[in-house]
Amino acid sequence: MGDAKKIVLRPIDSKIANQFIERVHYSGKIVNNSNLHIGVFYGGTLHGAMQFGSPLDKRKVLPLVNGTQWHQMMELNRMAFDDTLPRNSKSTSCSRFKEYQIGQKKVGGQWQRGGSHSLKLR
Repeated sequence: MGDAKKIVLRPIDSKIANQFIERVHYSGKIVNNSNLHIGVFYGGTLHGAMQFGSPLDKRKVLPLVNGTQWHQMMELNRMAFDDTLPRNSKSTSCSRFKEYQIGQKKVGGQWQRGGSHSLKLR
């Protein structure tokens, strides 16, 4: 076990993310429309992957935020972590991702949605 504060997020290649998701995620499947792949590193080694893409069911998501179009949001499609990561790694990684996106402004849309969390970019 260790300290979740030592987690580092970095973009990774889709092939690496897909292999990790297929090996570690409970479904063993990837979501083909994922276009942003984030690696979760601990001690310099990849121990998690987060994949984001456009919402799978746009009809259900669009009414959540008035005035937002489908191409202005992204959804957390897959998140898989191995057992090496310490306690609170998932919540720490989600928080760090939001901080990263605000700082980098790399998302083309205004909103990101993952589970019950949404974020509007400036």
